[in-house]
Amino acid sequence: MSKFRMILPFLFLVSCPVRIAIPQISEISPGQLKGRLIDTETGKGVPFAHILNESLRISSISDTSGRYIIRGKAGDTLVFSVLGYLGKYIVLDEMKAGEVLVTGLVPRIYDIAEVKVFGYSSYSQFKYDFRQLRLPKTETDRLREDLNKISLEIGKEARYQLAMEKAANGGNLVSVPILSPEEIQRLKLKEIIKEEKMQSVIDKKFNRHIVADLTGLKDKELDDFMLFCNLDRQFLLKANQYDILVKVLERLAAFKQIKKNSGTVQKPIYYACCTFLSGHTKSSSQD
Repeated sequence: MSKFRMILPFLFLVSCPVRIAIPQISEISPGQLKGRLIDTETGKGVPFAHILNESLRISSISDTSGRYIIRGKAGDTLVFSVLGYLGKYIVLDEMKAGEVLVTGLVPRIYDIAEVKVFGYSSYSQFKYDFRQLRLPKTETDRLREDLNKISLEIGKEARYQLAMEKAANGGNLVSVPILSPEEIQRLKLKEIIKEEKMQSVIDKKFNRHIVADLTGLKDKELDDFMLFCNLDRQFLLKANQYDILVKVLERLAAFKQIKKNSGTVQKPIYYACCTFLSGHTKSSSQD
């Protein structure tokens, strides 16, 4: 009897239908558009393709029928890429409400090199020829060699930087290695890449589009507020997006109060937010 009592609830659970909520591709919010990727030869949907809005730096993935949703507006550039098809990009035009953007992708043809088959009279002969075989270097081999060279160069640059720091602290300049013009250029390029990576981190957490969505400001008023924000660059790098949004709302309250009192907003001394006026230019500061 006790076994029956234990099994009965289990049978009840198994027999009950379970409904799982699956997001519908037709449900979109304002500012988003629906699209579908199809094979130009078969007309079937292209699944699991990567869609990038290059203008807003946001992306999406198509479902099993090739349909997708992404934020976009007229003038934005969409880039499509997926294994087995040629890449493609388009510039968005004005679309009617509910309209589906259909894009055709051309299948990619992969050329396979000729395969030769040889016969051997004995296993010993095959083993000998196999040991003597010298295969041409592959792309992986060349990449490994390049990485080794780069590692050596990075090590040399690191030793140079360390020696320079020691010299700045009263060390002996004789120990500082002399860099060639090419090595100096590489050091400068490394600094530029580092700066671009830092700016990319900031752009993902704080940019004109995010501020516009949060504050509801636009056009000239949004431009004035972006200048007024004056958020510290180190704060933008280290803070999470929530803390940044809280700070933006605080600055918004001050912005509205100043505008209400004087009718105009004075531009701040520092222009750390200028990078977001165009969405892509680097931030600059002015003493």
